Amino acid sequence: MTPPGSFWRDVLKLQDTFSDIACCHFGKGDTISIWMDNFMDQPWSSRFENLHSYAKVTNISVQKALQRVDLLELFRLPMSKVAYSEFLDFKDVLL
Repeated sequence: MTPPGSFWRDVLKLQDTFSDIACCHFGKGDTISIWMDNFMDQPWSSRFENLHSYAKVTNISVQKALQRVDLLELFRLPMSKVAYSEFLDFKDVLL
């Protein structure tokens, strides 16, 4: 018989592979990382790579990001023109 903890260790070994092909769908958005989880085709850290480099917090949920009155609060300023252009796209897609 397999020891109880070894099953979950084996499952966790597959997490990176699974996360590359899995896609999230969110309700409240409280358990989905806006940067790291794969939703809307790809992780946003890849989709908005330049903007991601200005993020103050890289482990933030979609829900917490949407609670901000001004989304620019999520980023270090000033930012490059390329990053700001990505921010405008980010904002359009998120809202």
